[in-house]
Amino acid sequence: MKANLKGFTLIELVVVIVIIGVLAVVAAPKFLNIQHDARASVIEGVAAALGNASEIGYGKGVLAGLEKQYWAGSATADEEGREYHYGFPAVKPKGMPMFVDLDATNDISKGTEFVWAVYDNYSPGYTVPVYMIYTISDLVEANTHYPYPTKEEIEETKCYARYEIHAYQDSSGAEAKVVTETSGC
Repeated sequence: MKANLKGFTLIELVVVIVIIGVLAVVAAPKFLNIQHDARASVIEGVAAALGNASEIGYGKGVLAGLEKQYWAGSATADEEGREYHYGFPAVKPKGMPMFVDLDATNDISKGTEFVWAVYDNYSPGYTVPVYMIYTISDLVEANTHYPYPTKEEIEETKCYARYEIHAYQDSSGAEAKVVTETSGC
């Protein structure tokens, strides 16, 4: 009588293991890149929030008669204390951060999801943009002025959204835009 044995042979098991190994080698890089894509999507979401806040803020600034006011400060603040630069939310702690609903601060030690830094070298007739740059807190270290990351440290991450205000040369107004960089996410 022949024994009726059931099961897999050694060759069948080896073939299955080889197939699984090949699939892992081919599929692993695709799955490892998901973290980059997720961070890039988050930055794109931050950029959209900044763009929307800029447009809403500009509407409020125009209604308050601040579209010709160029110097952000108490003279360009609305009744809620939000500061404007040519009618747009200013690149100051009392500007854009008060318009956009993000878990963000300029102090990396606070444990917020996002961190920001400011570049504001504005004077009337000076057309270099002023901007506020946001990134994911986990991506940046504040080595220069701990706990405050600099704009250069955030730019080095190559994973950020930057809200910019470009003043017209004749100081008659400005335009705002949002730029993203996601190659380092």
